[in-house]
Amino acid sequence: MDIYYVNSDGKKLDFLSDKIAIQDIDTLFNNEWSYSSATSMIFGGKVKKLYKGVQEKELTVSLAADSEEDFTQLCRNIEDILFFDVYKMKPGRLYVNDTYLSCYFFSSSYEEYEDLFYMTDRKFKIVTEYPNWIAERNYKIDRSISMLNAVTGYMLAGSAVLNHTALMDSEDGGMDAAYVKNPLMIPCNFKVRIQGPSEWPFLKIGENIYNIDEEIPEGSYLEIDSIKKTCILHDPSGSERNVFGYRNPDYYIFEKISPGINSVEWSDSTALEFTIYEERGEPLWS
Repeated sequence: MDIYYVNSDGKKLDFLSDKIAIQDIDTLFNNEWSYSSATSMIFGGKVKKLYKGVQEKELTVSLAADSEEDFTQLCRNIEDILFFDVYKMKPGRLYVNDTYLSCYFFSSSYEEYEDLFYMTDRKFKIVTEYPNWIAERNYKIDRSISMLNAVTGYMLAGSAVLNHTALMDSEDGGMDAAYVKNPLMIPCNFKVRIQGPSEWPFLKIGENIYNIDEEIPEGSYLEIDSIKKTCILHDPSGSERNVFGYRNPDYYIFEKISPGINSVEWSDSTALEFTIYEERGEPLWS
């Protein structure tokens, strides 16, 4: 099992190393929903809504070092990596195997410090605004697929492991058609990146339209993220521009991807990069 944290600056802290050992991981696997209810004349009460709001988790680790200098450096690294995100107000990612929780480490305390052996236990508190564990599945659609693969629908735009992509030309020649697969039994969130140049980036997934009425210059890309609820145009210099106001108001641009195989159509020959967010209440065990 792999358990580690990557902060918003890309720095990594391994919680299963020769100097850090997790005491208990069961709290990371806790899965809890909140609910709102109303009084019912028949049943006495009725659950009206189930939802997940901001949640806290705890993580206790044991620290051990060979010298006072190593122990001091270890504590300094932990502080620099874990609490960097608090100052930047950008969440990092706590990984358990291939799934991650977007969160902040916001509290820590020491217990049972042994100054002769440079050992101690350290308890952390974690807060998450989005208490789902996410596995990202990244796919790419371009012009390299055969008609056979497009028809069979085997992961199609959905198998980065097998390096399959999916695309077939439509009959009218003006639109590209492909497929993207959601392997879950429920609709899932997504991120899609449309590379420029594109004068009118029309995009349709299943029955929903995700187009933005704004040109994407060459070297730029448009990114739509249904979790963050953002539509951002990125230019080659690294600048970002919010283009949410240029969406098609007749369709919900953050509509989740339906389970199974969904047709994909877009108006340009540029590549589409998909990220399917497979969300779970607890991380994957392996």
